[in-house]
Amino acid sequence: MSPPLTTLKAIKPCASDTKSGAKPAAIRQRLGRICRSLTVITLVLLLSFEAAIDVFKPLKMLNFTGFTGMNQYYVVSKLPEFLSSSEHPDVIMTGSSLLLVPAVRCDEHMHGKKARFDHYYYRNVIDSYLRADYLQKLIRERAGNHLIIANLGTLAGMVSDQFLIFKKSLGSGKKPKLLICDVAPRGFLDRNRKEYDKTPVYIVLADYTCLGDLIKSKADLNSICVYAIGSLWRYFHDRADYRTVVMRLLAHVSGHPADMFTASMAPKGGTSPPAEQPKSEITAKADDVPDYVEKPNTLSDIGGYEYMYQKVDRRQMKKQLEFLEQTLELAQQSGVKVLLVKMPLTNENKILLDADISADLNRQIDAIAAKYRAAVCDPSMEHDYSLADFEDSSHMNRSGGEKFFDTLSKKIIALLSDR
Repeated sequence: MSPPLTTLKAIKPCASDTKSGAKPAAIRQRLGRICRSLTVITLVLLLSFEAAIDVFKPLKMLNFTGFTGMNQYYVVSKLPEFLSSSEHPDVIMTGSSLLLVPAVRCDEHMHGKKARFDHYYYRNVIDSYLRADYLQKLIRERAGNHLIIANLGTLAGMVSDQFLIFKKSLGSGKKPKLLICDVAPRGFLDRNRKEYDKTPVYIVLADYTCLGDLIKSKADLNSICVYAIGSLWRYFHDRADYRTVVMRLLAHVSGHPADMFTASMAPKGGTSPPAEQPKSEITAKADDVPDYVEKPNTLSDIGGYEYMYQKVDRRQMKKQLEFLEQTLELAQQSGVKVLLVKMPLTNENKILLDADISADLNRQIDAIAAKYRAAVCDPSMEHDYSLADFEDSSHMNRSGGEKFFDTLSKKIIALLSDR
């Protein structure tokens, strides 16, 4: 006897009937609901925004406008990036552009690239350079050591800047085997950098927070959370710089001062028009034309050194020597070897500095080095440097750089093999 019709309707379809059809449909429905979720959409947009910032680096693209903040200043922007990176170099070089120019020139030639001599290239490549590939190659060929070298030289860097860079490097967990310090006279005597706490390096790094600093200071939960979010989220980390861009751009367009300080400096009876507002040092042409022609050495920077060495401030020299001693003391406590390098300069540059001051400075550098058992290197004692080895009175070109790195590589190999 056949079952009643109502009974047939009540019979549920078996699993095999739904396995191929109903289940995928249900999965698609769930996925559709998830994809339409406001939370998921927001998360995807944030991740896309973060990826775009990381790839295009919009703040650096605006560098030429002068509206960006100090953290994006081409002279020092590489420092926070280095400290927050996962890189752990074996050797850290600190100093001035005297380290940067020859490194770039030698690396260009090694990689088969044409050297450029335009303002844009100096500003956006040389002054922000972080590498020393040619030096690494020399060491690898001569000793088989695959060392990672970080070039943390900064334009017009002072000895006090070198101390702060090294201290923050240690705080961020980057403990090198060797610290190289440029001890050229300018780093002790630059009249334009008399106040050590007003240099671009100090402004950017003095309040820079790294994990080591948080641990030492026993930071509160809020500080730890801000640090953690900033480490994961680029926009949050640079939020102050984005505010600076918007604020300065609006001030420029409206003709109103960007802050109370600027307002207080304006002439009585009104605010300064945009053209009279203070401009950042990073203001430069955006349309610099590439220049691949090396010019004859006309000692173009000699005027700056003449001004710098006219009236030497002994108090400034003393203060910078104290920072050198603090650097060597910190290195000794941390188990890091130190190499002080007396940078090659042209004779035209050397004679500008009073002979007695030069002798006194060298004597004190040697005494501090001896006290902390730091090595001292003078490449000019091994190679003869002529005007043809320099781009101006102080910066070595490729030929000068090859001589310099020849001496430096031998010294590094000797120091790191003597452990």
